[in-house]
Amino acid sequence: MKTDWLHFSPNARLEPNIRTLAELWQEYEFGIGNNKAARSFTSYEKNRQGFEFKVKVGRRARIWSLQHYLLNKNYTIEAANARIIDAYGSDRITTIVKRIQADQKLPAVPYIEGLHM
Repeated sequence: MKTDWLHFSPNARLEPNIRTLAELWQEYEFGIGNNKAARSFTSYEKNRQGFEFKVKVGRRARIWSLQHYLLNKNYTIEAANARIIDAYGSDRITTIVKRIQADQKLPAVPYIEGLHM
């Protein structure tokens, strides 16, 4: 008897239109509206919602890991977001994700979690 559905929250959703890094962090840490916090998603919740959802989580996770890394270096979330915007020259989330992906493909570019230090 499968009981996987017991581990699936109907509130395990991501906001469709995140515009700022601050909103992105709020989604990760607390959830937006009635949605569950993204940090609390189980692997079952990530995998069972389809490939498109899994890709969206993966893209956003690149920025979440940067934010988390900078918070562990004693930045505030506002300062961390400003540092990310300065490093990647844009405040657009899709632009930042694309630049992180490009940086990670180049082994000669020094980066820590995709952020130039």
